[in-house]
Amino acid sequence: MSSVSITATSTEPGFEIHDTIEGRSVTFETAEAVDPECTDEDRFLYPTDATATIETSALRLGTMVSIFVRTPSGEMVDRIRSHQRRELSDGIYHVEISSTVKVYFRVEGPITFDAGADHLDIDFDTSRRVDIGARSYHQHPAGTIQTTMDPGDLMTAIEAFSSSMKTTRPEMSYPTLRGHPPLLEIGEDLEIPDDLESPETGITIEVPPQPRMIYPVASLAYYLGAEISRGEPPRIVTEDGFDYPLVTERWFEDEVAQVLKQVLLLDSVVRTKGFYGNDLYERTLVEPHLQTDLETLYDLPLTERLQEYLTVDFEAVREAVPRWVMTAYVPPTPAGAETLPHLVNELAIIRNPRGTRVDRSEAKDNLGVSTETGSSFLNDGNRVRLLIKPELFDDSVEHVWFGDHVPIGATKGTIEAFEAKLDRPAKGPQLTIAVVSNDPGLVQEPDVLEETYRGRGDLDYEIDTFVGTTTEELRNILGTSYDFLHYIGETSSTGLHASDGTVDGSDLAEVATEAFLIDADHSFEEALSLAHHGALGGVGTVGTVDRDSALQVGRAIARLLNVGFSIRGALDVIREQVAVGNQYVVVGDGSVDIAQPESAFPTIIDIQSKESRGFSVALETYPAGIFRVGSTVSPHFRNAGMDFLAPGTMGVRYTMTRSELNEVAGWDFSPLRIDGSLYWNNTVQNSTLLKD
Repeated sequence: MSSVSITATSTEPGFEIHDTIEGRSVTFETAEAVDPECTDEDRFLYPTDATATIETSALRLGTMVSIFVRTPSGEMVDRIRSHQRRELSDGIYHVEISSTVKVYFRVEGPITFDAGADHLDIDFDTSRRVDIGARSYHQHPAGTIQTTMDPGDLMTAIEAFSSSMKTTRPEMSYPTLRGHPPLLEIGEDLEIPDDLESPETGITIEVPPQPRMIYPVASLAYYLGAEISRGEPPRIVTEDGFDYPLVTERWFEDEVAQVLKQVLLLDSVVRTKGFYGNDLYERTLVEPHLQTDLETLYDLPLTERLQEYLTVDFEAVREAVPRWVMTAYVPPTPAGAETLPHLVNELAIIRNPRGTRVDRSEAKDNLGVSTETGSSFLNDGNRVRLLIKPELFDDSVEHVWFGDHVPIGATKGTIEAFEAKLDRPAKGPQLTIAVVSNDPGLVQEPDVLEETYRGRGDLDYEIDTFVGTTTEELRNILGTSYDFLHYIGETSSTGLHASDGTVDGSDLAEVATEAFLIDADHSFEEALSLAHHGALGGVGTVGTVDRDSALQVGRAIARLLNVGFSIRGALDVIREQVAVGNQYVVVGDGSVDIAQPESAFPTIIDIQSKESRGFSVALETYPAGIFRVGSTVSPHFRNAGMDFLAPGTMGVRYTMTRSELNEVAGWDFSPLRIDGSLYWNNTVQNSTLLKD
């Protein structure tokens, strides 16, 4: 049964497309009341998960998204951006809309498109048939590979990850064309399902037969469809005789990461000559350094493109590389091997665990960790863990640490959370949140947070607030399928505090809440227990956080999650803004979110004041769902006229007047960063910051 549905809205005339697995929806208003009826999926150019037909004279979408218009043969007719109006004559058109759910319309012209910064109007003049197609962005592993820890078996198993790549053309740089690799489990034999067929690209990565050398090439081998074989020193070779060394004076993982970034970047530029031709800003930075024209590169097979790409000086194009989503620190163990499919799905940079131990004074002074034991260990009375600061080689949104120890400034990853995400149940259209305050001094905080979470009028909320819960009530809350639990209170070695005792997450048979924030001192162990027992991901603390700072961070996390940021994105923002940010640690799967962004990406509007009373403005985008590295964003500024690779801060800043900036700030609920300081959109509009 499909996870996508197309149904009439119950209030204003229109229809809603809802993806129950991803928890995403998009609503279109119509000029007349409509009753969607099933139609033939063969009427569309691309695969769909749900189809319907309606009769209407006009459509309206309350946000601006990427729009492509094509003929029935797939030939591009137009690309429509914000602040544009287009009129198309008679004929049959296929309209593609990249929203939180992929949407297709098949309709006869004439059609008028009127795109603003925060809306899209499609007018047909008279009522006519509109065929609707929708596809989920959800990806699921196609199977499971069993392997031993024999290096040869590991190499063969990881090679098979590329069976989920949907093309070897430059469009493979789009995350939607990179499927989730098959899962990996350690067993007694090597067993690869017969239906997992990897592309034959003629590319081989040679590495010494050791897990610490094999694991770091997993993402690169997946992307290139490469075989992995024994060889020393490490290198890339092709069937045409091309040879590229992966050993220099730098770490081996640095060389692998650079090749991965370079190949994805250049594919992203070359694909502008393909089916989704667009005006990409990064093309202006990269094209002068290419020895071969884009049209020729687009038609080359992958092995020849790779050779051309690796002749380019990486330093010359480094600034065009989008911000990477994830760097993962994976121990060369069987448990480490089983994390690889989940990390490769993010196209993660994979490194061997390296870090420095947090010294005693830093643990006490900067992290609020008690040092009564005389060392920099986290000790809750039952378990003792070393505090460590991973060596952050990459400017990734998230750094994920697997294995032992407590990572400072990074995520504590768990395989259980990644596996739970694959099996999570369907989500309804309503966002469910539980706010619990078991701190006697903060009995009013749930009311404040409820107002914060209800800050978006376009989402349907069910928010339950609790004050002073008993242990039985707290267990019931943890066993309820909330999208998010926001707990305020205390923890100890015996668990989360309630009015009549404590609840230890490790004693629970199952945690049903999807994501959480345990806003309490020394809550890391309890947060980790929740991630081990069913929750997808959440946030805990490693030490003591003063009350004012804890309230500031808790409310900031609530606001960021509410506008579509993932947990990892929210913490990345907070660490830049709040001195105690490193005392908070993400546990489990940091990509989990609770609310869909208003557009494809959660966004910060970065504003710099200028002496001439103008403002320099750019967008900083964060990953969300399938919209990861290799995606593009089209800023809805007047006269922007180009796309930018995402995530990250776009490479061009636009000068705006106060009135123009107020228009931009009024699009949605995106937070504003003004001269380095973060402001919430609904509070800054009435301040002096944006007024003459």
